[in-house]
Amino acid sequence: MRRAAGLLVLLLALPAHADYQVSGTFLYKDREFDINGFTGSEPNRPIRFADVEVVDGSTVLTSGATDASGTFTLQVTDSQTRNLTVRVRTASTQTPGLFLTVRQTPPSGAIFAVAHPVFTNHAPTANIDFTGSPVVAVQTAGGDAFNVFDVCVDGLDFVALNEGARPGTGQSLTVYWAQNSSNGTYYDIFSRSIFLLGASSDSDAFDDAVILHEFGHYVEFEIADSDNPAGSHGPNDCLGCTLSWSEGYATFLQNMVRDWLGLPRPDIYVDTTGQPGTGHWILKYTVEPPTYTVLGSGNEIAVNATLWDVYDQTTTADATPGVDDETMSITDARTRFWDVFTNYLPQVFVSTISIEDFWDGWFARGQGHATEMRQAFAAHGLEFYDDAYEADDSVAQAREGGIGNGTTEHTIYPAGDSDWTRFSGVQGGSYIFETRNLLCGSDTEMLLYAANGTTVLASNDDRSAGDHSSRIAWTATVNGPLYLRVRRSSKAGQDCVYGTHDLFVDITVAIEVSDIQIAATAAGVRLAWRGAADAAFSHFDVERAQAIDGPWERRNLDPIAGNTTEFEFFDAEVRPGAHYSYRLVGVDLDGTRTFYGPYAVVAAAPARVMLYPPQPNPFNPRTAVRFDLPESGRVSLRVFDLRGRLVRTLLAASHLDAGTRLLTWDGRDDTGTDTASGVYWLSLDSAQGRQTQRAVLLR
Repeated sequence: MRRAAGLLVLLLALPAHADYQVSGTFLYKDREFDINGFTGSEPNRPIRFADVEVVDGSTVLTSGATDASGTFTLQVTDSQTRNLTVRVRTASTQTPGLFLTVRQTPPSGAIFAVAHPVFTNHAPTANIDFTGSPVVAVQTAGGDAFNVFDVCVDGLDFVALNEGARPGTGQSLTVYWAQNSSNGTYYDIFSRSIFLLGASSDSDAFDDAVILHEFGHYVEFEIADSDNPAGSHGPNDCLGCTLSWSEGYATFLQNMVRDWLGLPRPDIYVDTTGQPGTGHWILKYTVEPPTYTVLGSGNEIAVNATLWDVYDQTTTADATPGVDDETMSITDARTRFWDVFTNYLPQVFVSTISIEDFWDGWFARGQGHATEMRQAFAAHGLEFYDDAYEADDSVAQAREGGIGNGTTEHTIYPAGDSDWTRFSGVQGGSYIFETRNLLCGSDTEMLLYAANGTTVLASNDDRSAGDHSSRIAWTATVNGPLYLRVRRSSKAGQDCVYGTHDLFVDITVAIEVSDIQIAATAAGVRLAWRGAADAAFSHFDVERAQAIDGPWERRNLDPIAGNTTEFEFFDAEVRPGAHYSYRLVGVDLDGTRTFYGPYAVVAAAPARVMLYPPQPNPFNPRTAVRFDLPESGRVSLRVFDLRGRLVRTLLAASHLDAGTRLLTWDGRDDTGTDTASGVYWLSLDSAQGRQTQRAVLLR
């Protein structure tokens, strides 16, 4: 009996094992922002899918993860009374399929953590539950890092939306940030890491747009492909096309993520100082419409705004929902974009990836909507299409430039395109050729050839250091044709292959023609002009063609001559509504012919009301506005800015006869004041309704 009693005492002295449960909720204090910086609203948000640990000193008793609401429940098997800590960490090792860590900027590299106050002398039989009293990570005490973590979770979930799953373990993402860190904000492709500024005057921890922009670079390198050469960049900079694409795309990705999350104003980008309170923005802009108006494929904002126009809908929560997307509305644009992004751009034959490659890939992948795409791209200076003078790709196809002065708008498209123009060389005449209004990403080279089309008389690539336009000044030594060729610059390092420019021509010869007027009337087409000729001049002829580049036929039966300086010709044999091109031919006594034109016109009466795109466009300071009227009536032609405010009235309910009209807007408002650079709308109102065209003024 004594032995049995002793055994019983021994058994009672053994420690008792018990299971207890730890539950709780972790939140972090966020900062909301709008286009003017922080709003002052700082709501608590859940710390999602982050590692949770129950620890005693350095011993981890158990671990798990928070759910989408920041809540967790862990089971602990223990037998000791302990001083327990329950902490949440900026890591995701306990969440299947999520490979994300936020660490302090090196050299520390430590994972951030926020903990509940210590549970002192916690008995192993007592549950812990602080679900109803969440731990909130505040700013400068972990909240910053958990906002970075949460924003990246949003980004990874957006990837899963498009890819079917978050990036795998081989594409794990690490983000580095630390308070007072001045290491910079960038994506490092070698360590697959995002680095964020933490400086007291510029901390990016709560700049969600900045974080998602850098996340966009991570997606670009890991999911698709990139040729980003890196380098400094700003919203008004003209960059290389690979850099402008990468930066513009990365901001566009943050636009898409924020729109997918249903957040207000997904069309904005805001970078703040990081200081608490309202405002404190360093850089801000919108892409609908763009705050910055630098156009062309070499500007990151133009790239960003173009992609946004392809993507967004009339219902998108931008500044003007429901009224700004009429020209481009594709319900599945995100899927189409992702297809091009991940299935075309990574192909081995796509090099120096730029917005041009996205354009090519869109159609190579059969995404269609060519008309809408052209309108969306052209609105931001990305004119990836043939100009009105094609085909003019060789000496044999050279368009006729005569000896007329003026400016014509051209594109270099597709890759390798050359624009050839034939001019009549008059001995002693002064010829000046210039490419003007080059948009970001455009770079021209100009060559002037002799009559054989092969002998180079003059050439110019860059007009001056940093100016990629071209200029040739030439004095003709003989009579005969001259051929001007404009193409993409052949200098090394080019990462764009398309471009746009205006060709300016200033020719001074012995025979001068001015004040050329052409008008379609009910009875035919009337041409009138002034001429100042020397003693060698004989007469004028008028030639007509169905197309702008011929073939040409003479319309006058007798030479148009006389002692007067004013000339006129009437062509009655026209088909109403048909398009014609006319040119004047000045003929000397020795038979030398000089050409003026061509000039396009639609014979009255037109088939319908038509407002044509202004020419040139972009312009500075004048542009020509042409429209057709099928019948007489009252017509108004007005200019509005993007806010819908009336800028200029060119016609105010004026009664006009049927026919074609050509007016000029000089870039001024109704008070005679020069208007600012920007995008304007031309609005034509008639009995048949309203038509509009976009005009871009670049001063």
